[in-house]
Amino acid sequence: MSELSALKNMLYSKGRLKLTEQISLILLMTAPAVLAQISSVFMQYIDCAMIARVGSTEAAAIGLVESTIWLYSSVVHALLIGFSVLCSHKVGARDQDGAVKVFIQSLLFMMVLIFVFVFFGVIFNQKLPIFLGGQGIILEKASSYFLIIVLGMPFFALMELAAIMMQAHGLMKVTGFLNVLSCLFDVIFNYILIFPSHEIDIYSFVLCIPGFNLGIEGAALGTVLSYAVTALLFFIYIIKRTDFLKFKKEHLFPDFRLIKNALKISLPIALQNALMMSALIISTKIVAPLGNIALATNSFAITAESICFMAAYGLQGAACAIIGQAYGARNRRLTLNFAWICACLGMLIMTVSGIIMFIIAPYLMALLTPDESIQELGAYILRIEAFAEPLFGASIVIAGVFRGTGDTFIPGILNLVSIYGVRLPLAYILAIDYALTGVWIAMAVELCVRGLLFIKRLKGRKWLLDLNVG
Repeated sequence: MSELSALKNMLYSKGRLKLTEQISLILLMTAPAVLAQISSVFMQYIDCAMIARVGSTEAAAIGLVESTIWLYSSVVHALLIGFSVLCSHKVGARDQDGAVKVFIQSLLFMMVLIFVFVFFGVIFNQKLPIFLGGQGIILEKASSYFLIIVLGMPFFALMELAAIMMQAHGLMKVTGFLNVLSCLFDVIFNYILIFPSHEIDIYSFVLCIPGFNLGIEGAALGTVLSYAVTALLFFIYIIKRTDFLKFKKEHLFPDFRLIKNALKISLPIALQNALMMSALIISTKIVAPLGNIALATNSFAITAESICFMAAYGLQGAACAIIGQAYGARNRRLTLNFAWICACLGMLIMTVSGIIMFIIAPYLMALLTPDESIQELGAYILRIEAFAEPLFGASIVIAGVFRGTGDTFIPGILNLVSIYGVRLPLAYILAIDYALTGVWIAMAVELCVRGLLFIKRLKGRKWLLDLNVG
């Protein structure tokens, strides 16, 4: 029996776990998720470099609709989280039949959800680039890219559903490995589909690389194919190595009470994601009048910073799964212990990441752009942001803790109050005198406020819901 299996059996049997065992369990579940998140960021860097080689028009076309695609994917993911939380509760309670039922119900729900998303995406794919302010040839390219991605959303949803359900069962290593593979598939498929066939000379050995020269359509198809192949691998594993699909006939009938309970958890997250995406658009509108240098620097700096917080998002997923299982096992003491350990680990990870980002900020910007003025300004604002990383890490990981118990409404409110009540008003005011620097000062202040709000709620224990007794 593996160390992870032994520790989880102690959890299920309500055995007492030593502090070192609790930390070991969290780290064992976190490491694969962190690796997957970090690899995802690096693959995004490579994807951006590929599109940049095709041309600025293609890059602009993707940039035009990218935020809408993020909105689509984040809402789909959010609406499935509720089922994942319910599943982790069943796993923690050793109710395997109940966990299987949740998985089947989530599949049925996802089929309806994706049909709606694809339907509206197909209808509005040509109008969307116009609505977003695109002009000329960019309109056609953006519409084509968006349509292909939308038609591939069923594969994305299947991949996401399989991943979060496997996380709920504690299968973090397999999930992380397949997510890393998904990133590699994306790069390989994009490289083959975007560019024409060509030869590479490696130490006098000529290697012929096939290519379809599809440009921006190839980028979209490559992404969709990576979703499809990864989803297939997930379900092959599920069929061969798990009991997820060993269901009873009655599981195929919609259980509206179960779906309602899942949506109670999911809807606040989905609404929060939608409103946060709107906040990003508003923030961009604040930055845009500051000039092209500021706008470009802001975009590159956000991309550079993503390396810093991806590890915390990996820990968030692990925290949601392990807290969900401890909560489902009705083990209040371990639920509290795991929550604080995860929060402290998140702050530690982000503190280290912040220090590293402060040191290497100029080099990160140099990787993204050759423009020295953008490099200098970008490094400066990244170093401002570095001071907020510890509390930002706290908010990210504690959000995963709250999701594990099904507590999503109040945390969603805290997020929105912080962003709309602190970041946006402060950014608008500081941008007048301090330009882009003022916008990033506002962002750093808001992230600290958000972290403190989440820590206060964690300390208050209201997130324990029906375990909040004794």
